[in-house]
Amino acid sequence: MQMSFLIFSSIYFAVANAGAVLISLSGLPGRGKSAMVKALIKKWKAEASSQALRGENSIAESKIFNAGDTRREEEMAGKTFSFDSGEDANKERNRLAEKTLDNALNWLADKVNAHPDEHFVAFFDATNSDLDRRATVAQKVNEFNVGRDSQKRIDHFFLESIGEDQDILSWSYRSKKTNGDHGDALRKKLGLLPILGNQADSEENVKIESHFEAAVIFGLLVRTNKYVQRYVPLSLEERNGELMDDHGQVSGAKGVDYISITDCGQNFGVATSSTFINAKSALREKIYQTLKANMAEWSSVVTTLKRDAVFQSVSIAGKAAASIASDYGLIPKTEVDLSKSAIFKAELLNSIGFRTRLHEILMKEVSKRPTLITPCAHQPHGCGVAARLARSPFGGKGSGGLRSC
Repeated sequence: MQMSFLIFSSIYFAVANAGAVLISLSGLPGRGKSAMVKALIKKWKAEASSQALRGENSIAESKIFNAGDTRREEEMAGKTFSFDSGEDANKERNRLAEKTLDNALNWLADKVNAHPDEHFVAFFDATNSDLDRRATVAQKVNEFNVGRDSQKRIDHFFLESIGEDQDILSWSYRSKKTNGDHGDALRKKLGLLPILGNQADSEENVKIESHFEAAVIFGLLVRTNKYVQRYVPLSLEERNGELMDDHGQVSGAKGVDYISITDCGQNFGVATSSTFINAKSALREKIYQTLKANMAEWSSVVTTLKRDAVFQSVSIAGKAAASIASDYGLIPKTEVDLSKSAIFKAELLNSIGFRTRLHEILMKEVSKRPTLITPCAHQPHGCGVAARLARSPFGGKGSGGLRSC
């Protein structure tokens, strides 16, 4: 698979001396956006704290502003949110994203005002997966810069992470098992708690963990599919203002540069417009060079990782989870190589913990599209979570007609 690392750019406003950059992330959930950013910040932090490494273009401080963290902070303050589809849910997602973006811009402004001779980077960590959302982000940054001194304006570009390798995606989804949405609370709900003490390394514990990881992967496959249906990758046409909506108006983030990375830098190669870094911005050049170095490192790590036994077991779990999601019409019908996963798939369908997760997700789908799914009357602790789809929710043939009940 050819890795692409494409940069398209133009001078939207003068950024040659910009000391602050907002990097808006773009990409579907589980594509390594946050991990990529954390690696960059770790490297810059080490450089800034070392007299030997620090240079003229060193980044004094960088910070992630994550829309999911904003939601969790508000939940801890007593607010609750539903992220099922619907107009109210979309409004809530947009509100949280805009609040997170405001926080990032204000942080950058405060930093560059107080330290005009230093460099600062803020990452707006959200999916930013469609044209309207990216247009809103671009407009917000442009409005924020109105009236600001040219040397204190916030430079802005998108950093897109694309994932096409299904095994890498499963590994990325599996890493979510420790975060707030897929951690201990989900374990308890599914009854997939590890055995402690002398049994910690037992075969039974390994099975419990593999079932929990498959449940996490399964849930993220279904959740991500909702984004896939409206995801529009960044493109030169969008940057050049050549994409039009149904009313003939320019659509997307016109004039905003972008970097696009595929599959963690596998088979690293670069094709870049030299205007991104030449005689334009020392800070952009610094960011670009750090990314380029990290691409080589990540590519090497991924190559080694794919030979690891744990990675291979996660690959099996991912294929089994994808096959089940496809069978139940929760993702589009796909051909999954089950040569090594068929036994594990059958095991999952007989696992009370995994069936509980499947039942929970199916019930949510039933509430949203009752004409498409008729749930089986059995409970998850009975014959298994089974549902019979009246027809394919994706408009094609063959994704309905469950045979497990």
